[in-house]
Amino acid sequence: MKILVVDDDFLIRKWMTLLLEQSAENLEILQAENGADALAAVQENTDLDLIITDIKMPLMDGLELCECVKRLYPAICIVILSSYDDFSYVKQALRLGATDYILKAEMSAADIANALQKAEQFKMQQTLAKSGANSTGLMDKSLLLQEFLSQQQADTPAFLYQLEPKLSQHDLSILLLKISFDFPNGVADALQCVHMLLDNRQIINVCLAYSREILAVFYNGAHPNRSAGEADAPLPSLIEQHSPIKVHVWTSLHMQHASNLQASLTKALDSLRFKQYYSLAMIQTDQLSDSAQKQRLPLKLLKDISGFLSYQQFQDACESLRDYIASSHRLLCLPSEIERYFAIAGYRLIAACPAIETDTAIFNRLDRLLSACLHLSTKEEFEDAAAAFLRCFLDLSVFNRKKLSPSILKCLQYIDEHYMEKFSLDQLAAHVFLNRTYLSKLFKKEMGVPFNDFLNRQRIVHACEYMQTSSYSMAQIAEMTGFTDQNYFTKIFKRITGQTPRQYKTNQEHAPSRP
Repeated sequence: MKILVVDDDFLIRKWMTLLLEQSAENLEILQAENGADALAAVQENTDLDLIITDIKMPLMDGLELCECVKRLYPAICIVILSSYDDFSYVKQALRLGATDYILKAEMSAADIANALQKAEQFKMQQTLAKSGANSTGLMDKSLLLQEFLSQQQADTPAFLYQLEPKLSQHDLSILLLKISFDFPNGVADALQCVHMLLDNRQIINVCLAYSREILAVFYNGAHPNRSAGEADAPLPSLIEQHSPIKVHVWTSLHMQHASNLQASLTKALDSLRFKQYYSLAMIQTDQLSDSAQKQRLPLKLLKDISGFLSYQQFQDACESLRDYIASSHRLLCLPSEIERYFAIAGYRLIAACPAIETDTAIFNRLDRLLSACLHLSTKEEFEDAAAAFLRCFLDLSVFNRKKLSPSILKCLQYIDEHYMEKFSLDQLAAHVFLNRTYLSKLFKKEMGVPFNDFLNRQRIVHACEYMQTSSYSMAQIAEMTGFTDQNYFTKIFKRITGQTPRQYKTNQEHAPSRP
C-alpha cells in the first residue's frame, strides 16, 4: 500500500510514519509539508492508495487538497487529521469525499490500523464498481450450487469443473459464511469482494451465493497461503478486517475426496444455521444427533393436533404447539425440522378455523402470518412470529366458533382423514348414517358453506402446506390433495387464494429476506 502523509509539523509526520510502520508491513510512505506539495506528489504518484492529511496548512489547506484530489483522482482514499476545535472543517472534508478523520490528541496505533483497513475497503469498493461482468459470472455460478443441492443424483466432478476448471475434488475446502453488507449491487458485490480478497492471497477460489446472506467459498487445501502476519488469522476474520462485510457466523469443512459432497455440504449448511439459530459459537457432536426423544416430538404434536381439532378444541391445539416449540428448543432440534412440523400443524389449524370457510381474506391473513414463521435467524425471532400466528388464530377461531352437531364433527374428522382421496357426499352421508339431502342441508347450515366448497378449501389449505414444507411438483401436489385435473386444481386454488399455484409458490420463495 502506498501512503502520503501531509502535515506542516515535522514531528507529527515522523510520529505518523512510525505508527504506520508498526501497524502493517510492505508500506511505501511518502511525506509532504503542505497541500501544494502534496498535490504535486499525488500527480507524480497516481497509484496512491491513501492520503492522511492535516487541515490547517500553508499554501493549500487540507480542504482544498481534498477537493482537488477527489476531483482528479477519486479512487484515492483520504483520512483527515484534526484537533478538537476543527470539527466544522472535518464535516466539510467528509462532504468533499474524505473517508474518515483522526484526532491528533488521541492518535494511536489502533487509529492508524483502522485507517488502513478503511483504505483497503475503499479500494475494494472502487474495484468492485469496475468489475460488474465478473460479479454477474459469480451470480450465474451460484445457480449451479442451488441446482447441485436439489438434484437426487448430483455429479460432483462435473459441478466442480463448471465452477472452476482448476478446482479439484481432492483436498477440497468449503467455507460457509452468514454475512451482512452494504453494497450498491447487493450480493453480487459481496461475492466479488470475497473472491478478490482470497485471489489477492493466491487462493484459487470460487465464491457463490447460497442465499442473499449466506456465501459458500470453494478452494483447494486446508491451510491456504496468507500474507505476512496473517498466519494465525482465520479467513472469516480476514474478510471482516479487509472488506465492508460483517460475518455473523461461519463454519467450514475439509474433504480429502469430495465423493459425498452434496450430503456434506447440506449438513454443513444445517450446522451454519444451527449455530446462529441457537447463538452457539461451537457445536458439540451430540447436539446435531437425531435422538429418539427428538423423533417423538413431531409425531406427538401431529397426533395431539389431530385429536384436539376433531372436537374444535382450539386452545388445547395451540397449547400443544407451544409445548412442541419449547421442547424442540430445549432439546436443540434442527431449525428446519422445527419449522417444517410447525408449518404442517399450522396449516391444519388454518383448515380447522371456522372463519376461513367463508372469508378468503382471513385465510390470506393466517397464511401470511404462518409464512412469516419460516426461515428466521434465531429461535427468539421464531418464538415471537409463532406467538403472533397463534394469537391471531385463537382470536379468529374462538370468535367464530360454532356449536356443531356430533354428525358434522364426525364429517369434519372424515374429511380431514380422506381429503386426498376422491369421495362424494353420498359416501360421507353413508359414513355418518344420514340421508344425502338432509346431510347437505345440515352441513351448509352448520358450516356456512356447501360441502363441495368446504372440501375444496380444505384441499387447497393442504396444498399450501405441501408447497411450504416439501419440494413436490405442482402436478404431484394436485394429485396428493385429491384433484385429478390440474387445470381444475389451478382454478380452485386461484378462487380461494387469489393467486395461481405458481404465483403463490414464487411469492413464498421471494418473500422479503429476514435478518
